[in-house]
Amino acid sequence: MSPQESITHRIRNTPDEGDVCRFLPGELPGIEEAGAELGFDVLRVELAGCVSKNDFLERIAAALGFPEWFGHNWDALADCLADLSWLPDTGHIIILEHADEFAQQAPAEFTVGVEILREASRIQGELGLPLWVLLDLRAAPETCPRDG
Repeated sequence: MSPQESITHRIRNTPDEGDVCRFLPGELPGIEEAGAELGFDVLRVELAGCVSKNDFLERIAAALGFPEWFGHNWDALADCLADLSWLPDTGHIIILEHADEFAQQAPAEFTVGVEILREASRIQGELGLPLWVLLDLRAAPETCPRDG
């Protein structure tokens, strides 16, 4: 099984879990199809040109439709991702597209953001709401967290 197939396979075959994983752009149709089959909310966050924490927070808040009380800081991001009550309560796939520039330009902030997403995936899983976070990292594989 290729690495691209493995992400879709993992989502389809372990839908009650969740994780933070790297994916390749060619896998997007399969990921979206798997999400639709499982009734998951598929949310795409475009990160092309994102080079700062503030930009990252704005983009993820907009893509996920965060509530007005979102405080635009790391703690508020963690709070929103641990709640997600404004989204359907089936399961979620968050796709961070074109994350390379953010990973390269602000590696410390990128790492903090990914760790918050990883913790949110764990918390949501414990609540019975799978949260998959998929990272599109082509040029910066060394910054990508290891798969599951």
